[in-house]
Amino acid sequence: MLTFFQNLLRHTITLVTSFLAFGFAADSQDSSLLMLGAFFGSYVVVNFSIKQLQLFNRRRKTSLTRKEFKHVNAQLKIAKTKIKALNNAYLKVRSINSFKQLHEMTSVAKNIVRLVRQTPEKFFAAEPFFYGHLDSAVQLTEKYSFLSRQQVRDKEITAALSETHATLDDLTDTLKLDLKEVLANDIEHLNNELDYIKYSSEKRKKQIEWRGDK
Repeated sequence: MLTFFQNLLRHTITLVTSFLAFGFAADSQDSSLLMLGAFFGSYVVVNFSIKQLQLFNRRRKTSLTRKEFKHVNAQLKIAKTKIKALNNAYLKVRSINSFKQLHEMTSVAKNIVRLVRQTPEKFFAAEPFFYGHLDSAVQLTEKYSFLSRQQVRDKEITAALSETHATLDDLTDTLKLDLKEVLANDIEHLNNELDYIKYSSEKRKKQIEWRGDK
């Protein structure tokens, strides 16, 4: 759940530290094996230490326990692999309509994962997505992509493709509902803010009118 900048910063610091360790070993006239050991050893240790510190600071900004944060992070890694499988599958379909359909479904799935990565607490509103719906999307997309590329098109395959296409439409709608659940708190917060602004505005108008009448 670390950002690209955080990963880039960590690797930059790690490389600089490793080169310093390498240079120190070289100045000490150690063997080449020891110098390489100093470089790679320092890289592994420093990279791991900084990553753990980054994850600790990231978790502190959430309301999750250490166990929950670790679980969400693990689920995001799994989801990343599944999203990659979705990309690989839908890019292989030949039909433009099917490509658009699968592209839309994949975009919704990516959006859910992105939102949870930004705000880990949202994971619990998207558990059905991570534990079931995303798996179904990957399996159906891979099977549909495979069948659509076959040169044989008898009635059975055509019927299977048609049924799968309809099921993918339903699944896309399901993913959109998952996305809506993830955004539920944001929508509620926005509505509360709008209600407060309207209330404050009406109150201010009444105060101005009262002073004018007076």
